[in-house]
Amino acid sequence: MQPRLTAPNKTLSFSKARRQTSNSVSPISPEIRSPSFDLSDPLSTRFAQQTTLTSTVSNPAVAIKPSLSSTPSSLLRKQSDPSNLFTAAQTAALRTLCSNIALDLHDSSFWSSLLLQHKYPVTHTPQDAYDVEMATVGLAIDLAANNLRTCNFNKLCLYLLSLLRELKSHPQTIPVQTYNALFLFRVFSNHFAGNLTNDEMMDQFEGF
Repeated sequence: MQPRLTAPNKTLSFSKARRQTSNSVSPISPEIRSPSFDLSDPLSTRFAQQTTLTSTVSNPAVAIKPSLSSTPSSLLRKQSDPSNLFTAAQTAALRTLCSNIALDLHDSSFWSSLLLQHKYPVTHTPQDAYDVEMATVGLAIDLAANNLRTCNFNKLCLYLLSLLRELKSHPQTIPVQTYNALFLFRVFSNHFAGNLTNDEMMDQFEGF
């Protein structure tokens, strides 16, 4: 017999109801699952997938950005083209750094063109950081693919260490060259940490 509860002017009766399973999903609260990446995918594919995910999560405005057709052309930016943020000389030097050409650590003319001529952009806001990330994705893919043979990223790290040693004698100011070397180290390290496996990271940093 089903239990009955009585109340003034009202009789309530329990009836059997279907229980929702514990893994049911509310139609207004969609289940959020963390995406998974197949480590056997090509490096460039994983970079592109992770960059899209990171940009959407870290910058919610990207997820609700209007379509390109409704955006004024003056506001559009080729996200993968570094020349939109860097000077022509910086862009050329960056492409050389990330290419399959092994650089000479003692080639002062190259390091000057990469680090000394102009200061790289300062990232004050999340949008600034997003713009830099999008402008350097292609460069980071090339650098990761070529660095095991050229060790150019490792040479950048060593050059940065030498600049930091010199900084001890002038601690009040940070020279443009030192700032630029720190900037590039941070940018490429960020891409590597977000897209490479632990073993691939070790290969990049221990290559020289």
